Amino acid sequence: MEKILVSGDSFTNPNYRSHHKTDYVHKFTWTDKLDGEVTNIAVSGQCNPGMIANTLDQIHINKPDRVIIALSCWSRFSIVGHRINPLFLLYKAKSAAKYWIFSELDNQEYKKQLKWLSGMMKTYDYKSPEESIRDFLYENIPHLIWRTSLDLNTLAFVCESQGIKLHVFQMLHPFGVPHKHENLYTDFSTKLIASDLFMNLYDRKVDLIGYPWIRNAGGFNIDDKILSREEGKHRVGDGDAHPNEQGHRLIGDWFNANYTDYEI
Repeated sequence: MEKILVSGDSFTNPNYRSHHKTDYVHKFTWTDKLDGEVTNIAVSGQCNPGMIANTLDQIHINKPDRVIIALSCWSRFSIVGHRINPLFLLYKAKSAAKYWIFSELDNQEYKKQLKWLSGMMKTYDYKSPEESIRDFLYENIPHLIWRTSLDLNTLAFVCESQGIKLHVFQMLHPFGVPHKHENLYTDFSTKLIASDLFMNLYDRKVDLIGYPWIRNAGGFNIDDKILSREEGKHRVGDGDAHPNEQGHRLIGDWFNANYTDYEI
């Protein structure tokens, strides 16, 4: 039986627990649809570099025949995987205040954290949360693309050299940004598509499903293609956008119908 190694975030985690809908019981994951001996190492909150690093470790231990990567959002600052990123502090303040991250509500704890954040970002004049995040994202778009692209190239090289088939698709929107800042999304999209590191992937044996994963460039991600259909019918609900059992079954069926079983 073929050995399959899968890595991703909470949208792929077989042990997912909902913080919004606490009575939700997770019984089925899209990887249950795969035909083979599946090892699922997905971790909730995992960033792309983290999931790829875990995959490289498990390739040595597990020695799979096939690797599947379900990429998360490339701009996820509010997770421990980006613990050196000062925007994590802003996220913590938002959590303590229990209101949305771009709110302008008067909250002393929030403003204290924001002042600390602004200092770390070397923007000592007061900026609104929205301005701070916008500026930080603008400055770091090239790094966001370079980091995940480089890690993907490394993984592709390792898989190719060891005779392992590699399949990569985008589970979430690659770049999370408020709708009013669509220019940020466009800038990210343009730089991603033009990235030399991504061009290099085409010279390797890797199945890039839905690439370039940007809707305005002819690509797609699973959040857009499957989970957003039928007004959230395929999501957990009550504020939880993760796939429910029906959503997971659709993702599994989609993958089985769309991956390319190339010769290695």
